[in-house]
Amino acid sequence: MSIAAGSDGSLPPAPSHAPAPTERLNPTPSESSRSDLSDPVTGGSVLPASGPAISRPGTAAPATVPSKRPFVRRAVLPFLLVALAIAAVLGTNAWFVGRPVRDALAGDPRNSGFSLHAHWAYYVQPSTLVLDLTRVDNAAPVDLLRGTFRAAEAMQRGGRTFDRVVLARAGTPVFFLTGEDFRTLGANVAIGENPVYLVRTFPEKLHRPDGSSAFGTWTGGLLGVVSKQMEDVTSAAREWAGDGRR
Repeated sequence: MSIAAGSDGSLPPAPSHAPAPTERLNPTPSESSRSDLSDPVTGGSVLPASGPAISRPGTAAPATVPSKRPFVRRAVLPFLLVALAIAAVLGTNAWFVGRPVRDALAGDPRNSGFSLHAHWAYYVQPSTLVLDLTRVDNAAPVDLLRGTFRAAEAMQRGGRTFDRVVLARAGTPVFFLTGEDFRTLGANVAIGENPVYLVRTFPEKLHRPDGSSAFGTWTGGLLGVVSKQMEDVTSAAREWAGDGRR
């Protein structure tokens, strides 16, 4: 077999014996999906080499609902702390002054005609004791003073001392005593001092909220002095009791 040479004497290229490409009629699912996602310009695949899978159209990702629990905890915490603080303050008042006075008055049925509550000033000032007359149903002036004496005795026995003791009516100050006068009163009650003497000299120890003396000191004959002192006792008790006076 002869091979014709070209005009320049070179041999023609040898025929290629590579098999003709055959078209695959049934591509695999992976190839089919890749061909669908091929870039129309470059012809390359738009699938990332690695990373999260791409969701198919029409398939919505599950929505993430933010939790409200941290916000609820932050909102409730201040109220909880305030409630605990209030409970601690009330409990402290009841332990140191409220319960001792209540127990001292409960032992005498003559004190059932009124209610006298003891607490610190504003519930947080232990240097000032408040004896708050919250109820007067059927109490004579001497009953109110006797309740005050029992409160003074209870504080003296418990070793409680104050700079000032306020006699209040439904939260409103009416009179006050110095802490020293109140301590002396409690000590005299504890040793059994003459109650008539304690009653008739009690108004002399009272001051009004502005600091002025509520009642003066009487001088003269014994009968005249005692008579005026007892008038002051009645006036002081009625002023303290207000509309609930007898």
